[in-house]
Amino acid sequence: MIYRVLPNVTAGYALTKKTRVAANYFFFRDQYDLRASRLSRNIHSVGGRIDHDIPINEKTMLSVGVFSRALFIQTANAPNIDFYDIIPSATITRRAGMNGVVYGSVLGQLRFRDPFSNFQEGDQFYSLGGIWRKGAWSFLGDSTLVTNFGNSNLRGGPNNQVIILTGEVGRRIHPHLPVTAFVRAEPIFNMGANTTPGFSGFNFRIFGGIRAEVSKPPIFPIKLKG
Repeated sequence: MIYRVLPNVTAGYALTKKTRVAANYFFFRDQYDLRASRLSRNIHSVGGRIDHDIPINEKTMLSVGVFSRALFIQTANAPNIDFYDIIPSATITRRAGMNGVVYGSVLGQLRFRDPFSNFQEGDQFYSLGGIWRKGAWSFLGDSTLVTNFGNSNLRGGPNNQVIILTGEVGRRIHPHLPVTAFVRAEPIFNMGANTTPGFSGFNFRIFGGIRAEVSKPPIFPIKLKG
């Protein structure tokens, strides 16, 4: 059993109606139960990104971006570890009716042990999914293929591939508060690593919680006609 807290804050500026820059900080604490308390850890992430939108038609949008971040990991019974990531991405979204969105994305993560040197691994994420909202309810379905390669000594294991299937059901608790209670299930299929512990076999995660989201859309200058 794990208890996780995950605050996430992003502040940005819209350079134009299609281009944005932003800074991001998130922290999460994994608190394991007494049987595995040595695995408890704190992770801090500090980074910045730039994104650009490319409209395809009235319903479809392509967004490309790059995100650079530093991860600081503090584990209960192990030395602290720092990671430095460069993450380019491309996402295409399309509205489906009045209440739904379908999407596909490709994301790459290059991870280093030192600032942009001492390469550890590269991970590619290929995702397809959709979100549908009806009243206070929201439904999400996602399928992601992850391919991993890199320095097996630094990674602690061999190259491998992972298929992650995600299903989530959420319901807004109050019509005037941005708070959603949700349950998420994730079957995970690890492949290509034979029987290496932690890199092979089948995992199943099911978890729930309460998610609060507060955001403000960008405000652009308005030219007043005299």
